[in-house]
Amino acid sequence: MFLKRCYGIFVLKSENSNWNADFTKYPRRLPDENATIFATDKSAKYAIRKYFVDLGERVFVWRTFKENGQPKSLEETYKYWEEVLKSEVKKIKIKIKNEYKEVVDKYDFFNKFIDVKLFGITFAVGDEQMSITGPLQISYGVNRYNVNVPYVVDIASPFRNKENDKQTTLGNEIKNLKSYYVYDFVLNPKNLPEGWRLVMKKLLN
Repeated sequence: MFLKRCYGIFVLKSENSNWNADFTKYPRRLPDENATIFATDKSAKYAIRKYFVDLGERVFVWRTFKENGQPKSLEETYKYWEEVLKSEVKKIKIKIKNEYKEVVDKYDFFNKFIDVKLFGITFAVGDEQMSITGPLQISYGVNRYNVNVPYVVDIASPFRNKENDKQTTLGNEIKNLKSYYVYDFVLNPKNLPEGWRLVMKKLLN
C-alpha cells in the first residue's frame, strides 16, 4: 500500500488552442510583468474527473441536469446520490435538540466518490457543513514556455442570428500560439480520513 508523501509535476502542452480561458475568452494571466499565462487547478481536476466519468466511476463534483435542462444545485445533487446510494451508505445517530436523529454518515457517503477521495470537498447544505482535505492537492499550472502570444481568429457561422439578417453570423475564437502548463502536485495519503486509506491501493495498482 502506498502511504508515503510524494511531490511532482505534470506538464500539459497546449498549441494553437486555449486550455483555460477567462470570462473574456482570453487565456488567464498572472499579475506579473510578463502577464504570464496560467490555468487554474480546477481545469486539471476537470480533466481528471472527466476521465473517471468516462470510465463509469462515481463522481460527485460534476455538472448534471434536471429534466427541464436546468443544472442541479449542490443540494439537489446530494439528494439524487443519497437516493441512489441509500442501500450502501451507513447511518449514524446524532443528538439534535435533546433528541436522537438518524442521519447519513457523510464520511461514508463521500467515500463512494472517487473524486472526493482524491481532492476532498467542502460541503455546505443548510445547517450541514463539512470540509474534507483530499490526499491529492494540485497547484495552478503556469506557462513555462515564456511566450505569451494570444491571437484572435474570425470565424463564420452557417446560421443567421436575426430574422432580417441576409448574412450568417460572424464570430471569433481566441487561441494562444503555444503553452506548456506546469502543474505541481502533492500526494499525502495521511490526509485521508480514517478508513479511506485503502483507496490508494486501488488507485495506484
